[in-house]
Amino acid sequence: MIRLALARLLSAFSLAVGVSLLLFLLFDSGLLGDPALREAGKHADADAIGRARERLGQFTRYQPGAVRLELRGPAARFTLESDGERLLLRDVRGAELGWVGLEDRRVGQLAELLPLPPPWALGAEAADPELPASGLAAALRGGRAVLDSRGPLALGWAEASPAWRHFLRQTSALLRFDFGRTRDDRPVAQELWLRGRRSLALALPAFLLTTALALATALLCAARGGWFDRLLAWLSVGAMSVSSLVWVMLLQRWLGGGLAWFPVHGWEPPYAAYLALPVLIWIVVGFGPELRFYRAAAIEESGRPYLRTARAKGLGRGAALRRHLLPNLLLPLLTQVVVSLPFLMLGSLLLERFFGIPGLGDWTVRAVLDNDQQVIRATTFLFALLYLAAQWLTDLAYALADPRVRRAV
Repeated sequence: MIRLALARLLSAFSLAVGVSLLLFLLFDSGLLGDPALREAGKHADADAIGRARERLGQFTRYQPGAVRLELRGPAARFTLESDGERLLLRDVRGAELGWVGLEDRRVGQLAELLPLPPPWALGAEAADPELPASGLAAALRGGRAVLDSRGPLALGWAEASPAWRHFLRQTSALLRFDFGRTRDDRPVAQELWLRGRRSLALALPAFLLTTALALATALLCAARGGWFDRLLAWLSVGAMSVSSLVWVMLLQRWLGGGLAWFPVHGWEPPYAAYLALPVLIWIVVGFGPELRFYRAAAIEESGRPYLRTARAKGLGRGAALRRHLLPNLLLPLLTQVVVSLPFLMLGSLLLERFFGIPGLGDWTVRAVLDNDQQVIRATTFLFALLYLAAQWLTDLAYALADPRVRRAV
């Protein structure tokens, strides 16, 4: 037992590290572009990019306004760029005026490092003369600062974090469930708790009602058979053939807009009124696939020898189904239920978006559209852990439901 527990803990730890590595490669390694530039926006200045890098963990420290540059001379405009190791000065036409390496340099020497052709002159003043100029290059990395003779330019200074240290810090924060803050500076963990409850308020009753209705109908199909079974099979296939988007739009317009039985959109007390129609649509959309699954399992089990023996001994069809068939449907039922548990946390992306329910699904979609990497990272990590926990619950439920599995374990 101890060995099994240690193996499960090692599996969970390796999964968490693997998910963190995958997220790091996707968001922070540069495979999909510079994450700070994507978050700050195409038209962001150097300071906004520097703050984005600090929030994403690429910078250990960031000091805005650490260096003050002033251009003296006729009206002119230059841009200052950096690749992380050197500085590049361009004129207004985009022509390069020269690269400057920054190894072992001080920002106070910037006026000498970047000489301008006459009649212009460059003045540099550092808030802290001991700050290495390489930190100035890191703060400008991937960005551009405009130096204009009509006014001084304040540049930031940053201490860049190595990739391996950034990964270890990020993995450690995920393992401690420290998900940081959103782009609008709200705690991600607090938002997860608040929005997760709203998603569960929609998904849990809808899922339980759909499962109970589909299971009861499947048992009825196995008991009655004949035309009744074939009719429900054709109806379920027809319902599955219609897109879920069509069902949502049709029922929302008909029941909410035309008949005005339910609120069409919104989220305010009493919340049950705003959840009734999405729950009903969930049942309509999910009933067909669930019925097909449980019907196939019930019909397969109904042909087993033990049921024929029970019927031969005089047990009625309904009693045989309740006493013998239903217990043997526990394994496929547990598989279907437990595997679906992680998806309940997200609720339904489509329903939350259509009905304005501020749950995890709607929040995740907005995070993808707004490129809020902290939110995407947190939801992906939690979804992986929930899926692993669901697999463990499935194994435990199998052992409790079937003595043969318990003896094998």
